This record gives sequence, C-alpha cells and structure tokens, in this order.
Amino acid sequence: MKNILFLFLLFLSCCAQAQDAKLYGTIVDEESTAIEGINITINDASKAYYTITNEKGMYSVELPSSKDLTIVISYPSYEKFVQKINLAPKEALELNVLLKNKEMKMAIIKEVRGRGEGISTINPKYTTTVATTSDGVIALIKTQPGVASNNELSSQYNVRGGNFDENLVYINDFEIYRPFLVRSGQQEGLNFINADMVSDIKFSAGGFDAKYGDKMSSVLDIKYKKPLQWKTTLSASLLNYGATVEGSALHKRLSIMAAARYRGVQYLLKSLDTKGQYKPTSSDVQLYTNYVLNESSSWEVLANYNSTNYVTQPENRETDFGSANEAYRFTMYFDGSEQNKFLTKMIGSSFTNTKNRLQTKFLASYFGIQENENSDVNAEYWIREVQKDPGKANFGDAAGPKLGVGGFLTFIRNELKTNILNLEYKGSFIKTDNSHFLHWGIKAQSEQFQEKMNEWRIVDSAGYTLHYSPFEDTSIEVQDRIKNTIQLKSQRYQAYLQDNITWQKDSALIKLTAGIRVHYWTGNKQMVVSPRLNLSIQPNWKNTTLFRIAVGYYNQPPLYRELKDLKGNLHTDIVAQQSIHFITGVDWDLKIWQRPFKMIAEAFYKDLNSIVPYTVDNVRVRYYGNNSSKGYATGVDARLSGEFVEGTESWISLGVMKTMEDIALDSFINTNSQKQALGYIKRPSNQFLRAAIFYQDYFPNAPTWKMNMNLVFGTGLPRRLPNGNYTPLLKDGSAYRRIDIGMSKQLIGNGAKKHTSSALKYIESAWIGLEVFNLFGINNTVSYTWVKDYANTYRSIPNYLTKRLLNLRLIVVL
Repeated sequence: MKNILFLFLLFLSCCAQAQDAKLYGTIVDEESTAIEGINITINDASKAYYTITNEKGMYSVELPSSKDLTIVISYPSYEKFVQKINLAPKEALELNVLLKNKEMKMAIIKEVRGRGEGISTINPKYTTTVATTSDGVIALIKTQPGVASNNELSSQYNVRGGNFDENLVYINDFEIYRPFLVRSGQQEGLNFINADMVSDIKFSAGGFDAKYGDKMSSVLDIKYKKPLQWKTTLSASLLNYGATVEGSALHKRLSIMAAARYRGVQYLLKSLDTKGQYKPTSSDVQLYTNYVLNESSSWEVLANYNSTNYVTQPENRETDFGSANEAYRFTMYFDGSEQNKFLTKMIGSSFTNTKNRLQTKFLASYFGIQENENSDVNAEYWIREVQKDPGKANFGDAAGPKLGVGGFLTFIRNELKTNILNLEYKGSFIKTDNSHFLHWGIKAQSEQFQEKMNEWRIVDSAGYTLHYSPFEDTSIEVQDRIKNTIQLKSQRYQAYLQDNITWQKDSALIKLTAGIRVHYWTGNKQMVVSPRLNLSIQPNWKNTTLFRIAVGYYNQPPLYRELKDLKGNLHTDIVAQQSIHFITGVDWDLKIWQRPFKMIAEAFYKDLNSIVPYTVDNVRVRYYGNNSSKGYATGVDARLSGEFVEGTESWISLGVMKTMEDIALDSFINTNSQKQALGYIKRPSNQFLRAAIFYQDYFPNAPTWKMNMNLVFGTGLPRRLPNGNYTPLLKDGSAYRRIDIGMSKQLIGNGAKKHTSSALKYIESAWIGLEVFNLFGINNTVSYTWVKDYANTYRSIPNYLTKRLLNLRLIVVL
C-alpha cells in the first residue's frame, strides 16, 4: 500500500512541475518500425528528466525553457544518439529520431528486446519469404519451441499439450477471434494476420504476464506498422495474390495501411486423395490508420472484412493403407456437394495518451461472425486387399476379395451468428529511475451467440445399419444426430494489475514481474483469480546469460465451443479450466564460428484441473460438455538461433513432451470382456517429440540468389475410435514429416541492379521465387475415417494431407 501511495504522489508531483516547454516525437529503426520501450534521458547542469516511448515509438516530456539540455538515447544493439537543445519559453519541439543498428543483425536484435519476460521476438521480414502453403507469420510460429502442428492447410497450432482454443492472439492490443464451425484446414481461408502489415511479432509458449488474457497455453502479440513513407507491395502466386498500400500524410501525423488479399487453393487441394470439383475462395480487406492528434495523443482504427466460401463436389477417392505385409485399398465414390460460408467483420478503435511517464489507452472493438454449413453428400465404398506379390501381373492392384462394403449419407444444415463487443482501458506508468513499470487495465465484454443445428449421418456398414423392410416395424439408425437451437447472451468483466520491478546490482540485473488478473463471467456466475510471477536474473558475466523462473495460474473461462457437448447441448454450468504453469529456463548469447548465436532452453510442468475433455477431427474440436478431467503436461523445449550462414538468421527448435489426463467415470472393455477404469490416458495433443528447422542460405558469389527451408517433424498423436471412444490397444497415429523449400532471385533492389528504364524505374524492389511443398512427397495423416469390415472389425482409413507441389511467387514493391 505504501508503494502504491508513493507512486501516486510521485505521479502528482511530476504533473505539478512548472515546466514551460515540451519535447516530443517518434523513434524508429532503419526499417521505419516504431521502437517501444526506449528510455530517453535529458540532462541539464543539475537535474535529469526521463521519459519512455510507447508501443508506437512516441514520446513526450515537459522541460524547462532557456536551458542548455543534452538528449541521450541509448539502447542495446542500437547506436547511441546524443543531441543538445535549448528550448524557448512555451516552445513545443518535435524531434524524430532514427536509431541505427549496430553490427549485430536485426533478427538477433529483435529477439534480445524480449529477454526476461518469457517472450520470443521474431523478425517479421521472414514472414513474406518463408516457403509455406498458409500464412507466413503462423508458419514461423510453428517452428518455435513448444509449438506443434500436424496440418499444413491450417493456421491452428497446439502449444505444450493444449488445443487450438487455448491460444491468445492480439493485433495492436485487440483480441482476435476466428470462426467456430470450421471442420478442416482447407475450409479456413485467410488468416486474420496480414504479413505485409506486421512490424513486430512476440510469442510466448507459457508463463506469460498478467497483462495478457485468460487462456491456458500461449499468447501471440502482433503489432502493425506505422509507416512514414509511401509504398505499394504487390504479391502473386499460384495460391493467392494481394496488394498493400502504406504511407503517411498531413506532415506524417497520419499513417495509413490498406491491404486486400485473395486466396484460391484449388491447385493445392487437387493433390488430396479425394478428387472432385473444388471451388474454395477467400478474400479480405484490411485497413489500419494511426493519427497523431498532438504531441501526446494518438487515435488508431483497425478494420477487417473477411469472406470465405468453400464449395466442393467430391467425386471419388482412392487411399492405400496398411503395411507391406497387409496392404489394402479404400475406394469411395461420391454424389452430392458441400458448401460452407464464413464471414467475419471486425472494427476496432483506440485512443492513446502519453504524458511524461504515464500512458493511458482506451479501446473499443466489435467482432461479427456469420457461419453457414450445408452438406448433402452420399458415398459408397469398399475395402479390398492389394496384390503385394511382385511376381504377379496384377501387382499393386486391388485384386483380393472385398473385405468391407458400405456407404455414408451426410446431411448438415448449421448456422451460427456471433457478436462480440469489447470496451477496455489500459494504463502504464514508469518510475523515474526505471525501477518500477506498472501496468493495469479493465475490460468489459458482451457476447451473443445464436446457433441452429441440424445434422445427421447414416453409416451403412457392418454393425451399423441392418436390413430395412417397409413391411416390418423397423427403422434406419441414424448416427451423430444433432438438432438444437441455442441462444446465449452473456457478459464478462476482467481486470489486471502488474508491476515490473528492476534491481541493477553490481553482480547481476534482476527483474521481477508480479501481476494478478480477475475474470468474472455472467454465464456461470464464476469469478476466477489468476496470480502470476516471473523472475529473471542476468549475472554480470562475460557471455550474457539469463536465468528465468515463472509460475502462475492460467484460468480459462468458457467462451462458446467449450459449452457444447457431443450432442450439441449447451452447458452453462461449466466452470473455468485451470492450468498452473511452472517454468524454469535459461538463455545465453554465445559465439560459434565467431558469429552471434543464442540458445534458449526451458523445462515446464502444467498442472491441469477442471478440464473439459475433447476430441479432435482435423481442426474441429468437440467437447464433452463437463469439467470431468484432470491431468498434466510436462516437457523440455530448446532453441538455437543465429548465423549458421554469415549474414542470415536460422534456427533449430526441439521439444519433448508428455500430457496425460484422467477422465472421471470413463472406462473400456478389456480383453477379458470386463469393464475397466481408464485411469490416466494420453490427451489428444500428446506428441512426444517435436522438431523444427528454419534455415536460410545464399550463394556467396551471387547473394541475390537465396534459399530458405522449413522442416517440421512430430511423432504421432493418439487415435480415438468414433465419438471419442478410447482403447489402450490402439497405437498412435503416424508421424508428421514435411519439408518445404524455397529458392528466390532478387531482380531489383537489395543488392540487385537498379533499372533506369521508364517501365521499371518506379520499382523499388522485386523478387521471384520457386517453392517446393512437401519436398519428399510424404503422405501425412490429418485424421481417420472409421469403418467396419465383414468381421465387424474397425478399420482406420487415413485421411492424407497434400502431396508434393510446385509454387511460383512474385513480390514487387513500388
């Protein structure tokens, strides 16, 4: 209480000082990216004045007039800036500073800025060059330690044993929501994040601060650019194309970015086993503006309109599965079509005021999501054994007897409308000597969900549907029947308080971040409290080394999807899921081959309580509708990054993990035909080993030719029978193995010859690239189709992802 009173009195005294001149401006780096957290010191003969830049790189400080003052801006990895000024009475001087990087590469610099906070920072320039079938930002996130993804068609990812719904995503402090009904990666369309607009990427796989929201696994914090110069970026490939216009006006007080994208992945989906007429299209328009009202205030607007229309008419499918000794072929013919529409509208606005060391920010945002699922698909299939004798003329053909014959009939008519309105206030205050950095905030959110569900499936297979006669009193059994109408209106209120405390000792730099969050949801009338601590110690050693310990409660109140059970019934009595994080880690800077590298290693344990069990099919998460599970996740993650090739950054990530849960009252029938309690079983996200490599290279004698490789490996995930039924006799699914590689040539700019012809002189830079997706053509499995053969035995038919494909890309900057 005394510390709070001291800070309050200190703030009042600062505001009361009779300074009659002002200094304000913006600090950016060589890429015109605003730099947050820069300390600015202004000295006169007897006194020092301090201020700090906000997230937009802006600062403002009141100073005495008619005095010789020296401005000193010093920050690790940037060249020191010193300038002398003398302000006239009532003068307001605008001083914009461009800090130049030291010799260390920018990719390494940006990572250093998040040290001690459990936050990794990724250079955004790689997001536009990485070889990927989806979004460049998410592709790089998937290579981070602790992150797992077994689906190149999806932008979703698991973090340290969590599922897709446990990850926070922010853009300029606005929380981002995605559609709730998407079933597969190919339906997702465009991710909200536009890589061409990004200036800063921060990611935490656990142990993040209280200023971030209430999810159990991770946080992705994105900042958009505040451009100072006009330019246009055009991009095109076989999968998508887009345009981004950015610049400033009104004497650089107004920053504008507008972008439009289109994605059509027919070319990509043609490599799937299921052949047919694919017509998936997705487009979005995004606008971001920032207007500097005066030397201390700014106003920004972020708007997005995203439309996805997924239409497919499947025709046939042929999938080989089994082993060399037992090879089978699953053949299926389709009739009918599927059409899904997802429309997302978002608009957010914020007002920021920065005065001396106090910053306040008011935010308001609205998300409107409309989703429609329509499907009428009839399918017939059979399973036959494949001739495996190379000496036979029909080697490799489905020549054996039919082991199973059946069919599917799927009917879906689902509609969901979502409206989410947010109002938020955030503040921060830094003490004069930088020993305390306070953060606080309150947030009110209103939610409205309206859903109509009508879906069912008939499986004509052994053990499902028997002979039907119209002359007998029998009926056809329908599986997975869901018919319901849901209307849910609720509000949630959140608040947090956090202090970043710094002690500069002769032997070490010590930072302690202590914070607490409170969350109340009217749906279940539950209030949860989440205290969080993060301690880092950086000894004064020759090689910079930092040790970190974090512990905290991460309560996740249900939003909507967690409230529905497998039958589509709503359960508003579900309480918040809880994950208690225990993390210890170390990261240090080192020299390898006389070049800079960084090594990060963390061990974690997550104690899971009041968990809602779930099953996963592709990217569709289906919950049980109760808090009947408890469990844990534990493991070790490591990452080595640096200049494996001089002048470029690459990294290797490796992680081992185990996550288990005990679902109350769950059981199975053992080999003795007896009912037996399950006990602890593998969670759907249990992936023992994960490895990822992002590697860049270039030709020494031709630096305009560059290469990048994106490698991901993950051991198999647990398999479940239909409707989530579990048996210990089932083996895990197959491993996920994929390499995407890209080769690019810089045609104009960045070391390439500058053209002076009238047609090309307006092009600032241009490069063309050739990408090979799934270089080795590996059949990766995303899910399984379950059928029964004549012996009433379940057969799991793998649903394979995309095969090897080529892609051409062109990016031009005007």
